[in-house]
Amino acid sequence: MSSSLKNNILYSYIYQLLIIILPLITAPYVSRVLGPNGVGEYAYYYSIAQYFLLFVMMGIVNYGSRAVSISISNNSKQETKRIVSEIYLIQISLFIVISITYLILNYLSSKNPTLSTIMYLVILSGGIDISWLYFGLEKFKTTVTRNLIIKILSFILIFCIVKNKDDINNYALIITLSTLLSQLYLWLKLPIKINLLKSHFKIIHLKKIIILFIPVLAYSIYKIMDKIMLGNLSSLYELGLFDNSEKISFLPLGFITAVGTVMMPRMSKVFHEKNNEKINQYLDISFKLITYLSLAISLGLMCISQILAPVFFGKAFTDCAMIIGVLSLSIPFISWANIIRTQHLMPQMKDKIYVISSIYGAIINFSFNLYLIPKYGAIGAGYSTILAEFSVFLYMAVKTNQELHFFKRILNERLFLLAIIGMSIIIYGISSTLNPNLSSLISIILIGTVLFGIVILYFILKDPMLSSKIRSIGVLNKQK
Repeated sequence: MSSSLKNNILYSYIYQLLIIILPLITAPYVSRVLGPNGVGEYAYYYSIAQYFLLFVMMGIVNYGSRAVSISISNNSKQETKRIVSEIYLIQISLFIVISITYLILNYLSSKNPTLSTIMYLVILSGGIDISWLYFGLEKFKTTVTRNLIIKILSFILIFCIVKNKDDINNYALIITLSTLLSQLYLWLKLPIKINLLKSHFKIIHLKKIIILFIPVLAYSIYKIMDKIMLGNLSSLYELGLFDNSEKISFLPLGFITAVGTVMMPRMSKVFHEKNNEKINQYLDISFKLITYLSLAISLGLMCISQILAPVFFGKAFTDCAMIIGVLSLSIPFISWANIIRTQHLMPQMKDKIYVISSIYGAIINFSFNLYLIPKYGAIGAGYSTILAEFSVFLYMAVKTNQELHFFKRILNERLFLLAIIGMSIIIYGISSTLNPNLSSLISIILIGTVLFGIVILYFILKDPMLSSKIRSIGVLNKQK
């Protein structure tokens, strides 16, 4: 594995560590200040803005990153400049249309026009989002640097400005402005000149972007629409519980998706070069490490959720415990689907499988949400999420099984699964005897980290192929 790829993974992990640590500090504070209803109201309007943002970005991030990566492989700087300008012309055109639509609807129908107007900054950020160019060029250091500075500033401002339930607009302004500034920063260091005046609106790009947008739109139904449905079919209180549960459940997934973000342009190159040895090497390492990590995260969250929820968010969010436990079950399915999508389907432009799997997931999630949310609220949305994520993974795995042998790969890790379940039983047994307080939470996290760490390290060292490859990229140092 090249030093540039190792550095890119490191930069992505630094950023993911940052976005995990900061919410771990701000979320408990914000939850206590705004309460379940305040958190729910913020999540509701933010989700609506995100939905409009989807139509600005469509499939541009994935398509743009892949297109730039392939053009760079062809050693054509002029072609790269042309492609980047053409893609951004489509992006800015979509932004203008979506902006007008959002502002008109906001004026006509919003129950909280101030908050929904602040949320427009989310859409504006999408209009100037050029991060896909940096991903395609594998310039991850720049994106990490800008986010590091801006997120730390927003972190400080939250504690200085957000003081009570009436400060929900100030909280929204801090979050949305930080996103906008992080996008503006990338334009200061733009590595390729974008010239819209000399660009042409290419329908061929738009068609391919729309194809990639179909799974993004479908995926949004069970990542964004479920919150809008909760706000309308249940209550802002239930939405507040679900939003916080989802944050804590899926926060560690950033480490896993970071691998996919970094690996996709690299896999696009090796597939383009038909380097089968590298392809298999990257897949082997990714699958084993992500499987170990995702199963540990999933079972670990289930074991400590009864202590985690009331201590982390406050007693008003005690009911989050069960929701966290349910949502954490979907983590392995999300992780495996991410491997198949970013390291096999997208680098080979096999977008059809990805598209259909996302459509199935959306239909399943939406259908079960209609039935479960009115009856069970947030926990119902959690069960719908599990079914959706499992269906997406299952379809992808079946369609690629002849090439990837994914089910066989999972079956080969049955001993690890049994070992991690055994450790989980021990952790849960200890957790159930503890009172829900900060010292108990710290203790059980440390115990879980040590026990899961021992199991993961044992299975890494037990596999000669995996341990030798990891040593070769500097993850482990060979002991003599």
